[in-house]
Amino acid sequence: MEYLAIYVCELACTAIPAFIAFLAYGRLRRRNRSSGASSVALAAVFSAYLFALFHFTGAGTLHDAMRFGMDFNPHQLSLVPFTGFLGDIEGHVLNVLLFVPLGLLVPMVSGTRPDALRMALMAVATSVAIEVSQLLNSRVTDVDDLLMNIIGALLGYGLLTLVSQTRKERSNEGPGIILPTVMIVAAFLGRFLLYDEMGLAKLLFSF
Repeated sequence: MEYLAIYVCELACTAIPAFIAFLAYGRLRRRNRSSGASSVALAAVFSAYLFALFHFTGAGTLHDAMRFGMDFNPHQLSLVPFTGFLGDIEGHVLNVLLFVPLGLLVPMVSGTRPDALRMALMAVATSVAIEVSQLLNSRVTDVDDLLMNIIGALLGYGLLTLVSQTRKERSNEGPGIILPTVMIVAAFLGRFLLYDEMGLAKLLFSF
C-alpha cells in the first residue's frame, strides 16, 4: 500500500496540473469547443500518459536538486552519439516506445495535424527537459536517449498519419498545438515542483 501511495502522489502531481491546464485553456477558448466529452476523455488519457512518460524516464525534480545538490559529475553527460549503443539496446527500444504515444496523442489533443517538423521540435523540447532534469537526480543525460525519443515520436506521428489516410480527413478546427504544449509544460512543472519521492518514502516507511 505504501508503494501505491507513492505512485498515486506522483500521478496527482503530474496528471492533475496537466488536466487543469486543459480545463483552463478550454475556459479561455470556449469558441473552439474543446470541452466536449470526447475531448475531456482524450485529455485525461494524455495527462495519464505524461505521468507514465516522466515516471519511466526518471525526470528529476526540485527536491532531487535539494537532496543531491547542484554539483554535476561530468560522467553524467554522454554527448557523443552512439557511444556504447549496442550495450543498451533494451534501453534504447524503451526510449523509442515511450515517445510513440506522444506522436499519436499530440495531434489528437490539438485537433489539428501539425507538420512533422513541428512534431519533432515538440519531441526535442520534451526530451531535453527530461534529460536536463536528470542531472538533478544523478542519472546519465545521454544524447542517444534524445535521438531515440525523437524517433519514437515521429513513428507515432507517422502511424497516425497512415491511419488517417484510410479515413475522411478530419477538420482542422480544434484548440491547436498550443493545448498539448501547455499540458506538457504543466505536467512537467507540477511534478518538478511538487513531487518529493524520498520525502514521501521517509514518511510512509519511517526511516
